[in-house]
Amino acid sequence: MLPHQASLWNITVPPYCRRWVDVKKAYLDFTGQRPAGLISMLKNLNLSHEGRLHSGIDDCQNIAKVLRFLVQENADLRYSE
Repeated sequence: MLPHQASLWNITVPPYCRRWVDVKKAYLDFTGQRPAGLISMLKNLNLSHEGRLHSGIDDCQNIAKVLRFLVQENADLRYSE
């Protein structure tokens, strides 16, 4: 999404923003279940949702919870291309 948006505005993406971990893909690879969304990932990992839905900061904190769980469980996290 970021590379596409940057190209629309003719902005160069800095090197540190050219790779990322797709948390949904990491979740799928780890659990074998395609996530319906953030709430389903949290629920299936027995993690509580905190904050308001679709609040930028709350969503980031909840995504970080999922990522922290995957790291603690030694899930295979790969950079997206």
